[in-house]
Amino acid sequence: MRALANRPKVLLSDEATSALDPETTRSILGLLRQINKEFGLTIVLITHQMQVIKQVADRVAVIDAGRIVESGPVIDVFTRPQHETTRSLIAEIVPQDLPESVLARIRTLMSAEHPEEGQLLRLAFAGDESDRPLLSDVIRRFGIDLSIVHGQIDEIQGKPFGTLAVFCARCASSSTLGWRICAAPGCMSIRSIAHQLWSSAMFSNFSQALLELFVSSLWETMVMVGISGLVGALIGVPLGVFLRLTDAGGVLQNAGMNRVVGGIVNAVRSTPFIILLVAIIPLTRLLTGSSIGTAAAVVPLTIAAAPFVARLVETSLREVDHGLIEAALAMGATTRQIVLKVLLPEALPGIVAGLTITFVSLTGYSAMAGAIGGGGLGDLGIRYGYQRFLPEVMLAVVLVLILFVQAVQSLGDWAVRRLSHK
Repeated sequence: MRALANRPKVLLSDEATSALDPETTRSILGLLRQINKEFGLTIVLITHQMQVIKQVADRVAVIDAGRIVESGPVIDVFTRPQHETTRSLIAEIVPQDLPESVLARIRTLMSAEHPEEGQLLRLAFAGDESDRPLLSDVIRRFGIDLSIVHGQIDEIQGKPFGTLAVFCARCASSSTLGWRICAAPGCMSIRSIAHQLWSSAMFSNFSQALLELFVSSLWETMVMVGISGLVGALIGVPLGVFLRLTDAGGVLQNAGMNRVVGGIVNAVRSTPFIILLVAIIPLTRLLTGSSIGTAAAVVPLTIAAAPFVARLVETSLREVDHGLIEAALAMGATTRQIVLKVLLPEALPGIVAGLTITFVSLTGYSAMAGAIGGGGLGDLGIRYGYQRFLPEVMLAVVLVLILFVQAVQSLGDWAVRRLSHK
């Protein structure tokens, strides 16, 4: 228990169950679960034993040659492995190939039927999907007869998952249904057909865990956009005021300072956001202690937002009638009074409209941050929709982002109308 003496937030367990008998392994895994539950401690477990991952882990990351090649909830990675290393590691838990005896039986069936029409289908299911009438669903949709040739079902922390191999002896040769199998050696290939049904049952494969992930990802996006937008506004509004005051004809006209600050603003604005994300990783690590995650993504989002807000504020302040400024100066107003009593109140509707544009732009930037592990809906769409070939997830992410942007824009337009009436 010395590792827990200083009450750490993360406990690293390196091959804790390696070369142990089953009883000792179960004892150690029980202890790790107890520590996790009682201390609320995150445990990073390094192991090559997939049974251990299956029994205790919530999330898994697969490392190959020093790089994370795949990561996600255990049940998703186990049932839909994308990388070859992952498939080889989980072969003992979820076999990716059929036993030779089963293949020999299928070849016998094919030789007796119509080999040019034979197809082998692999149906994969996980979580709530296991309660669906999958076989009757396939038969009803495609009008075919199926023979069960192999199958298995198991559980990961109480969540069922499994595969079912079925053979269709008289299926059309169209690739719509599945995957060709012929009697000749080396002519066989199998892959999951779950994603083939998405067009007719778009969201039927959404498990409870995936829906919870959508909620948490949306919250991460709102946090990233909200914090970076507010901090960006706190930096950008004074910066925009400074640019206007020091511009030609401004109250504090200073061409030199205006060019220097304006040059910095333009330099940041002209840098593509994906490059900015990578370029300031050292600064991100310095401020947040990490280069990935929601907190880390806030840093580049804020740096991108501040100069954008500054230029929008400067543009809004230019629209203020110069006669009002001259009248304030004639009455002896100070620079502070001119800014707070004249410039900002008169330009407020335009500033709010600019901030609305900023929040909408940050929503797109936050999705882009998902490309380097920034979290949020962008990360969800890339990892599940793109990397795991789940187009329904990608479409759902796009729809949620559209609704989110629409809500932000509508709220901003409402605020501008309210302020314009005063």
